Amino acid sequence: MDYEYTLERSDRKTLSVAYHPKKGVLVKAPNGLSEERILIFLAKHEDWINKQISQNEQEKHYFDDVIKCKKILFLGKKMSVVRVDDTTKLTERWFAVKFGQDVARNAKRVLKNEAVKLIPEIVKEYAAKMGVTPKSVEIKDYKSRNGACTNEGDLTFSWRIIMVDYPLVEYVVVHELAHLKHFDHSKDFWKEVEIYIPDYKKRRKALELYRIKDTLYR
Repeated sequence: MDYEYTLERSDRKTLSVAYHPKKGVLVKAPNGLSEERILIFLAKHEDWINKQISQNEQEKHYFDDVIKCKKILFLGKKMSVVRVDDTTKLTERWFAVKFGQDVARNAKRVLKNEAVKLIPEIVKEYAAKMGVTPKSVEIKDYKSRNGACTNEGDLTFSWRIIMVDYPLVEYVVVHELAHLKHFDHSKDFWKEVEIYIPDYKKRRKALELYRIKDTLYR
């Protein structure tokens, strides 16, 4: 095994493995489960784990300038950071940051404001098409999830999805709106999503390439 992993034990009954851009390989196991059983489990999933590690390294390389705050991500576009004497703002060509101000702190503030303006508008557009009415729409700072829907019909979205391509934002919105009709991930749920996002499988896969967004501006 050519990688290290973080082990989290609890009173859960199942064993699982996931990959986090910042934490790496994360294993969740029941209390008392032997290390041997865990290693056997990891061996069975070795190809998948190695693929995730490789993909993460590729993402780090591609988004290196974003990680170093030389550029920011807005709707899938890399916007160069330039220093200016006046107001910090996002333009069509670049992200202008006033001299002396912190890039990361201002990137988070500006991108979150853009999310607050744009995401509810997309929700409104697709809610009308789908014939549903969410109880509320709120923008939050989730650690890893893109959005959520409650039993009461409240929708929440991570402001960080403003960094991904517009079609991918649409997919996240439709995904959560579809839960207002099907509060699960059944065949009927995915059929509902497919009506409005016919290439949802392609968009869902493309969304995985932006995992780095959840590690930025923390």
